[in-house]
Amino acid sequence: MSGKVLKARAEIAAERGRCWVQKALIRIQPSSYKTSYTAAMADTITFRPDEATLKALEVLTKDGTAVSVAVRSALIDAARRKAGAAIRAEAERLAEDESDRAEAMQVLRDMETLRAW
Repeated sequence: MSGKVLKARAEIAAERGRCWVQKALIRIQPSSYKTSYTAAMADTITFRPDEATLKALEVLTKDGTAVSVAVRSALIDAARRKAGAAIRAEAERLAEDESDRAEAMQVLRDMETLRAW
């Protein structure tokens, strides 16, 4: 689809109080010896943004960034933050676990005896 068509669809969706995001092309590689690619358009995600979401989209797209790119980036950033928070929580839980810390110290002592200088 051309950029004009995509922009028109986004504008129509925004007028109706919805936003849509077009997923990236999927590259399919056949199992034959020939190298060829078939691009298939992935599904479209539709959601109904509230006022705060519309304002956030306006901020993210003010510089000309496409809505789909802004939403995709925001989702990836949110997933990274959530994964980071989970890792931090796990690390804090392990740091408070005395038996785990004692085992880690024992492993370090055992490894020290194997060190070659």
